[in-house]
Parts: sequence; C-alpha cells; structure tokens
Amino acid sequence: MDEKTIKETLLKGERVILECKKAKAEVPKSIWQTYSAFANTIGGLILLGVNEDMQEKDIRKCYQIIGVDESTITFSKSSKFSVANT
Repeated sequence: MDEKTIKETLLKGERVILECKKAKAEVPKSIWQTYSAFANTIGGLILLGVNEDMQEKDIRKCYQIIGVDESTITFSKSSKFSVANT
C-alpha cells in the first residue's frame, strides 16, 4: 500500500474495518486483540506506523504517518504481517 492510498484511507477515519497503531518501535500487544476481532468479523485493515490525535477534530489533521523502525518490520515479517514503512 503506497502513501497516497494510506492517506486516502485515513481521510475516512478509523472505523469498524480500520485500526491505526503507532507501532514506531514495536508492534503493540493490542494488535492481537484487533487481529482477532477482524478475524471473527468481516475483516479489516490494521495500519502500523500511524499516530492518531484523539483530540483533533479535523480529520485531515487527526492522523500522522510516522512509519516504523526496522526492528518492527523484522518482527512483522516473521509474524506474517505486511508493513509499509513510509
């Protein structure tokens, strides 16, 4: 998924089929809960390396793509996750 597609997806905001995780330095433990929830419903998209500002009301400013560190990518590949490092 390229940066343009990620930004277009984020403009729709987090919802039932989209979850954003900061995951800059490590994959958060909460990812497994989200993964399980998606697996037991219609599925969804987990974006790692996206910081969400819950206080921001403007959807265009609510999400910041921060990317992920190399160690996160290595973990993700070994765990069968696909990670786009932007």
